[in-house]
Amino acid sequence: MEKKKRLWINIVCCFVLAFFFASLVPMSYLARPLTYNRRNIAGFYAEENNTLDMVYIGGSACFVYWEPLRAWNEYGFTSYNFANDSLIPQAIKYYMKEIKKTQNPSLFVVDLRPFQYGDLVENGVKNMENEFNLRNGTDNMKYSSTRNELIDEFTKGKSFIEKLPYYWDFLKYNMELIFSFSRLDYIDNVAENPYKGFAFMYQTEKVDFADYSDVEEEKPLEKEINDYFIDLLEYCKTGTSKVLFLVHSYCQQEEDKMKYNYMQRVINEYGFDFLNTNDYYNEIGLDYSKDFYNENHVNVFGAEKYTDFVADYIATNYDFVDKREIKKFNRWNDLYTNFESETEKAKEIISAMWEES
Repeated sequence: MEKKKRLWINIVCCFVLAFFFASLVPMSYLARPLTYNRRNIAGFYAEENNTLDMVYIGGSACFVYWEPLRAWNEYGFTSYNFANDSLIPQAIKYYMKEIKKTQNPSLFVVDLRPFQYGDLVENGVKNMENEFNLRNGTDNMKYSSTRNELIDEFTKGKSFIEKLPYYWDFLKYNMELIFSFSRLDYIDNVAENPYKGFAFMYQTEKVDFADYSDVEEEKPLEKEINDYFIDLLEYCKTGTSKVLFLVHSYCQQEEDKMKYNYMQRVINEYGFDFLNTNDYYNEIGLDYSKDFYNENHVNVFGAEKYTDFVADYIATNYDFVDKREIKKFNRWNDLYTNFESETEKAKEIISAMWEES
């Protein structure tokens, strides 16, 4: 009898422990803040498997510039912004790995700015070594071996105890948030993003643009960043997807341009495509007095022009099937209607700001 009693106690204890650990993951997902970083990445997981023609990986230069639903309406190819604020360069390879678990895109578009700003120092810390910049991504990804690999890369030299809050991000957050009903949709870290990863910015600012398109001098990347850059190129060689390395339109500095010249040469040597949209500011038609909200980012007026230019470039240089009349993708047409409505609201708000200034 005593033996049987101990057996039942062990079974109950195992069940309780299993339930506790199984609950940690959804509790952690519920505790995460609902920023656009969260909405972008959780929204990616909501996409039906193998339905995306293109995935754009980047920082804010991706999710405030590229309008997937506008590209859909104009050209009929599907795309998504797998992006977070202040993306660190070493994350890009792991994002590709994560994306490939559920999607087989014909094209990856890679934002090159993380390699340009990764070694810049803010508050005494390099951007690529900033914990907050890492967490913008990892704290919004699903728990997985790929996520752990990225964390391991970032936390080299740290003890397991120091790494633990990176692996289990709920240790960082206020667990009272799990009782917020607004987060229930994110209990499995899967929630549709109605704009496919695009974020509206209701701001405007006049910025100063300088044309450096004729600068041909190169400036090599700092060694650690260059190692990440080469590692990414080597990884891209192993895949079947095409890759377009892209520089978005912003108030580029001369030193930035020299870094991109170096990256362009190396990228071309590896056989991949490169496009610096700053060299095509006339063709894009950006108005630097109205189309930006700061020197590094456009508002919805600029995003529309940028998307038109890049979408046309992609449609001209890569082969996608036009899916606009395919019944399976009717949802994209519905989402575009909502996106168009939100775009008009954003334009009205920004236009009112112009009148006030």
